[in-house]
Amino acid sequence: MIMNQLLEEIRRSVPVLFSDTPGHLGGLYAPARYILSLGGKRLRPVLCLLAADMLGTATESRADAMNAALALEVFHNFTLVHDDIMDNASERRAQPTVHTRWDTNTAILSGDVMLIEAYTLLCKINPERLLPALDLFNRMARIVCEGQQLDMDYASREMISGEQYLDMISAKTAALIGASLALGALIAGASAETQAHIDRFGTGIGMAFQIQDDLLDCFGNKAETGKRTGGDIIENKKTLLPILAHDSASAEDRAALLGLYSASESSSMRPERKIAEVLDLFRKYEVEQKAIAIRDQYIDGAYEHLEAIDIAPPYREVLATLGRSMQERKG
Repeated sequence: MIMNQLLEEIRRSVPVLFSDTPGHLGGLYAPARYILSLGGKRLRPVLCLLAADMLGTATESRADAMNAALALEVFHNFTLVHDDIMDNASERRAQPTVHTRWDTNTAILSGDVMLIEAYTLLCKINPERLLPALDLFNRMARIVCEGQQLDMDYASREMISGEQYLDMISAKTAALIGASLALGALIAGASAETQAHIDRFGTGIGMAFQIQDDLLDCFGNKAETGKRTGGDIIENKKTLLPILAHDSASAEDRAALLGLYSASESSSMRPERKIAEVLDLFRKYEVEQKAIAIRDQYIDGAYEHLEAIDIAPPYREVLATLGRSMQERKG
């Protein structure tokens, strides 16, 4: 229900993206309508609205919180359009990506106009909150770009360290989740200390979210995830799992793992065989258990920051449940 409501708010608040446009501009706005209509969890705008509601007077901050939440959702989808181009991804949410359905130049430009509209939405909030909100939003946006650059840099390396990977997902994925909560707290008039704690809580559950995503790719149930098991393995993605296997493996197994993750050596191998051999190595070195332990450490750290926030018990339980859902989600 909340997903549909947010989409309707985007339709109402950003008419340029959803109203009928002249034929010569349809190629600019249609891709934006397309990506925003594909669905998704709408996690980031929901977190912004939740933080504003739990930390402020809802009637006073609701309009500002909604505009900030919509800005986050439009910004997030902008990053997806550009990330899919850089990753050469053909599908997003089980549908063709924007650059696949249209073309790369159209996707770049449509993503650009989405970024502009995200800032247009953010600039609608109360002028008293606008400058700090822009500062937070800009800092988050820069960090997300840094994370994407690290992801591209690491793609050409034989293997990276666990620290490098965790730094990358902290920037690329978790920073936006933390900032969504922090922006809602800022709009509610929460103290800088509270904003920092709720940001760190969000970053912690964001790290757990991505690590659980890595686990589900290799050990999840396709019927629940909706994705092919071992997709990251086929694409030679250096997620936390192969990194942990690499760090634990014998010299012989390490060489085998690197060979399997080498496009030149594994391109002729049947995908099913490649996935099976990689998963055998993961099981041999208990990679799943090690990744779960790291995931849970981030959740535990997030809960420490949650305990430092002065909010009503029902709201605390909502956030605690959200954290648990990051650990337990199956898809």
